[in-house]
Amino acid sequence: MLRRTLLDFYADLSTIPGEFVVYDDGYRSWSYTYAQIAAAAGVFASRLRAEGIAKGQAVAIWGENRAEWIIALWGCLLEGVVLVPIDSRASADFLLRVTAIVDARAVLASACLPMLFQAVEIDGQAYWDGGYSVNPALSPLIQECAAADLLLVQINPLTREHTPRSSAEILDRINELTFNASLLTQMRAIDFVNELLADGAVSHPFC
Repeated sequence: MLRRTLLDFYADLSTIPGEFVVYDDGYRSWSYTYAQIAAAAGVFASRLRAEGIAKGQAVAIWGENRAEWIIALWGCLLEGVVLVPIDSRASADFLLRVTAIVDARAVLASACLPMLFQAVEIDGQAYWDGGYSVNPALSPLIQECAAADLLLVQINPLTREHTPRSSAEILDRINELTFNASLLTQMRAIDFVNELLADGAVSHPFC
């Protein structure tokens, strides 16, 4: 089969065995197979369609090189969307100028974890990853979405089989516990409200 563009290789991705991407930030490493990258790219392409981002429109990505960058690239290729890469070290002002020039319909920004990256500064305000306060924010989904159910795929484990020993393992577990804490608080609140509704103690305007 003649292949003229990157998109011509997409069908091959899910059939190639072995690892495609290995990413190590000096703290821990992640590996992704060809099939995982292909599947994630398809999901990302669906998200672009759901957001109304059409062929020929631009999406900017502001972050360091990592697996998500590759997933976003393939997802954009599938939809014919133009991906505009912006260096993670670029200022927020530069980001705004570039996105205005290309009329970007969305900006993809990578996580910014303390002890790994410096805070991202936007309009003079420094930001770290929101996982320390809410990860992810469920209330907007519940309040703004008309769906009756909410499916949450959790990637941070609640428990570990072995006790962390090394400094890297301990820091890794601290992040997992911290990020899970806000999520568990929200889930418990949702469960509590559901119990009240089931008992008839409160009424829901949409029930």
